[in-house]
Parts: sequence; C-alpha cells; structure tokens
Amino acid sequence: MKQILPEEMIDHAFAVVRHPIGRLVSAFQFQRDVELKIPKDVAFSSWLREVVQAPEDLWLKYDNHFLPQTRFLPPKCTIFYMEHGLQYLVPYLDEILKTSDGPRVIPHENRSAASDSRDKIVLSDQDVEHIAKLYKTDFEKLGYDPNSKTPLTPPPVTEGDISGGLAVYSENELLVRIKRRLRKKALEWLE
Repeated sequence: MKQILPEEMIDHAFAVVRHPIGRLVSAFQFQRDVELKIPKDVAFSSWLREVVQAPEDLWLKYDNHFLPQTRFLPPKCTIFYMEHGLQYLVPYLDEILKTSDGPRVIPHENRSAASDSRDKIVLSDQDVEHIAKLYKTDFEKLGYDPNSKTPLTPPPVTEGDISGGLAVYSENELLVRIKRRLRKKALEWLE
C-alpha cells in the first residue's frame, strides 16, 4: 500500500473484514464456480490439505482472494465486521465526510448469482485446524475465534438507530480490548 499511496496522504482508513473461515469457503466457491480456476471435482478438504503445505503459492494465485486480510490493512485502520452488518459504516462515513447526504443503506451488491445453488461445505475439525493455522494472524489481530461464527469484538456502540458515536479502534487498541476481554473470561472460568 505504501508503494501506491504514502501514509501521510491518508486521512482516514477503514476496512470491512469477514470471519476467515467464511471468507475462505466463499473465495474457494467463487474460484471454483465463477472464475473456474479450481476444478469442479476438487473437494474443499482435499484442496485445503494441499494449500496448507504451501500457503504462499495460494496467496499469489487467484488475484489475492486468499491473502490474509491483515496483509491489506494499513497500521491505523478502523475495522468493521461483516458479521455486525454494514449499517455501521453509514454514520462513520457521515462523520468523516461531515454530511449525511449519502445513501442510508449499503446493499449487498457482490452476492454471487451462483451462491444460492452452491453446495454447502461442511468442515471437519481438521479443516478448521488447517484454516486456523493458515489464517492465524487474521484470527489473532482481527479478534475471531475459529470455533465461533461471530467476532470477539462487539458491534460499535451506537445510540438509537445507529446515528450515535461509533467506537473506533486502531489495530493496537483492538488487540488491547480483546486481551482484556479474554483475561476477564479466564478469570470468570477460574472462579
């Protein structure tokens, strides 16, 4: 990113992230069903076992669809979680742009036409372990747990109908919050 746009030219940065498991399965299905870069007869688990052996090869292929999300994020970046919904972006953008003239809803525009007819991929425990290893940094830095579908970080704190102030965290602040929450849970379990 620094090669394209120097940091001092960036006033605000945000990203919408997604659970690494859901993102990987979706990218696999897109590459198999839409881009046709993965043969249709290749099972997800078989493909995953192969790519875990050489993750850099995977990340270089497929237009970076499989690259860990943390590799795209600038150092100070406001994180929004797909699982919380895109509605939290609207007040954030209003605040940055100092206007509320833009759309009030961000629709899901990139849903694959094939998504309704896709087969449901059922992950084995070994698949989850492989994905946790492959995307370890995403799980740690973005606050996801391989065994939970929701992020550890709660949705932004808002007032009323999502028109209030948002909780905005840098990557470092997010890690501190996650560590506090994990420490609190550990103490609860010990009691």
